Amino acid sequence: MNKFGLDYWSLDFNLNVFLQTVKTHNWTVYGIRQQKDTITFYASVLNRNDLIKTYPHIIHLKTTGVIGMLLRTFKQLDRLIAAGAAAALWLLLSSTVFNIEILGEGTVNRALIADTLVQLQAMPPFQLTDKNVLKQQLNEELKRSFTWIEVEQNGSKLKVRFLPKKTVEKEELTRNELIAQKDGVIASFDLQHGEKCVKINDVVKKGDLLVSNILLDSMNLPEEIYVKGRVFAYTWSDFSVEMPNNSLPEGVQFFQLLFQARRIISEELGEDEKIVSENILQFSVNDDKIKMDLHYTLLEDISSPGE
Repeated sequence: MNKFGLDYWSLDFNLNVFLQTVKTHNWTVYGIRQQKDTITFYASVLNRNDLIKTYPHIIHLKTTGVIGMLLRTFKQLDRLIAAGAAAALWLLLSSTVFNIEILGEGTVNRALIADTLVQLQAMPPFQLTDKNVLKQQLNEELKRSFTWIEVEQNGSKLKVRFLPKKTVEKEELTRNELIAQKDGVIASFDLQHGEKCVKINDVVKKGDLLVSNILLDSMNLPEEIYVKGRVFAYTWSDFSVEMPNNSLPEGVQFFQLLFQARRIISEELGEDEKIVSENILQFSVNDDKIKMDLHYTLLEDISSPGE
């Protein structure tokens, strides 16, 4: 047999007719075997196209010799290259941060963390090779404002938790009623003192009375009481952000605007307030600027003491 390589074939065909065809085409074949109606044989790789053209249903089983080894090597090489490329892409994406969530007490504190992240060029999407380095940088930059800062990475999402340094303030109780500061749907109460005037799932408008300072006693007589607490409601906000167009890929611009919107919204949220849902209404790019329109559902404390 040809040591450089032979094709091994399987063909459902009449053996005598096949041998006549081999003679007609002057093919060189080896090791012809017949089992029932199936013929197996070896042939030169140079005859491959003729065999396929003559017998479209012929089945190629393998290639032997040096040529076969080279073909198998190249196939494995392709697989190795593909696997290497997939691994490299996975490593790249696994170290890319597309979303940052800042968790802690106080709107001002969250805004300070967000601004510091921007200064450290930790603005999505960005590569994070070592979360401990970022944690150390944040703690060093903000050591006067926070007791500790923790950085946690879960895939492409980064969570920054913090504990601010607190000053003890003397608590004063008042008898001021709690008034709705915006429209919303009542979600929950955090009430220590006061008489509820609304219930969960009630729709309220700005200016509605939420918690009263009047309680009827056992004689059905009004009694003025202290009011302390918060009333949380689902609220809605339409929001737009824009920035100058740049040479970055459109996907990167998209995430930059999205993070900018989340950062601005988060700066306006207080303790225990949060973003419930986020819907991107429009993302547009032109020669001068890129713009994103969003709709947010928020959980907010809508109560404020009246006069």
